[in-house]
Amino acid sequence: MEAGKSRASETLRARIEAATKGQSYQWAEVWLERNPDATAKELLLFLSELAERARREAIQAEMASDGLQEFEAAQLVDRYMDFRELIERELDAA
Repeated sequence: MEAGKSRASETLRARIEAATKGQSYQWAEVWLERNPDATAKELLLFLSELAERARREAIQAEMASDGLQEFEAAQLVDRYMDFRELIERELDAA
């Protein structure tokens, strides 16, 4: 049964990763189609604003569901939103 759980967990992780990376790419692609003269810096600013809106929504959701104070909810959200180390490792391995 443990192998089944492991496979199910790996499948779920792969689906989440595919959806997340695919969605990020699609946001950038559509934005660039609408802003063909934009710079990379402008694209990053757009993506940053998008991420910040999602962060604020996640903080509100954590506060509502777990009764956390805003500071605690922000710390929790910031921990599960930070993928920089993982991204660095993936880029190093590529």
